[in-house]
Amino acid sequence: MRRSEKVRANLLRLHRECKEQWKASARKNPRLRATTQHIAAKEWVLRSPTGQVHRFRNLKKWLRDHPDLFSSEDVQWKEVPGRPSQAWCRAFHGLSRLRPSCSKLLPEWNGWTWVEAGN
Repeated sequence: MRRSEKVRANLLRLHRECKEQWKASARKNPRLRATTQHIAAKEWVLRSPTGQVHRFRNLKKWLRDHPDLFSSEDVQWKEVPGRPSQAWCRAFHGLSRLRPSCSKLLPEWNGWTWVEAGN
């Protein structure tokens, strides 16, 4: 099939018409929302500075549900322009670096440490 302006215009129209349907569908999918079922969620076991062990799935969701465990400066969420799903805060960056699979591994962050499985 030849590439023509008419074909291109038709494809762009179809894309625009379907885009809102795709977005609405994605918003309903728990694997794409801020839930424990999120597609990128991982299992976490962390020890707080007070010694309490916290087990959870999905670090961002847990941080949003437990801001009282951190100083207010550490849980001020910053949005990335044009990418709302990429929001971050100091606690997220610090705690995510405790995970052993992290390339920039930290042994501890503000007293928080990683707890090995079985401990």
